[in-house]
Amino acid sequence: MPFCSKYLSRMNPSISDLPGKYKLSNFRCSGDIIPNKDTDLYCYIITVLNTLFGRETHRLPLETFYDYLEYLRRIGVSTELIDIISDIYSNKHNTNPRDLLDGLEPVFYKCHESVFKSLTKQRRCQ
Repeated sequence: MPFCSKYLSRMNPSISDLPGKYKLSNFRCSGDIIPNKDTDLYCYIITVLNTLFGRETHRLPLETFYDYLEYLRRIGVSTELIDIISDIYSNKHNTNPRDLLDGLEPVFYKCHESVFKSLTKQRRCQ
């Protein structure tokens, strides 16, 4: 049975191109996605990103989302974790990043949206 999802919705253009991964149902509510392992891990990963970023990352334009992932890579987040996060908008199955989250501790304070925007702006000005 489909479930109402806060993060997954047919209104999200980032997932509409992945119908084999995130299956839409005919049931109408905010999410109307048929749950599976990929949907569960999508929501888990978005929750982690929202905590790091300080706001809803699933609403970011894809270009900004990938800029943020590149920023995370530059500040020292593991490539393996970045690849797992990136896979939520690919045809690959989602992977649980749980075992890699402890690696965020040294860079946690740099992950917030305000720091990302500040450092990204400085970098563009150089």
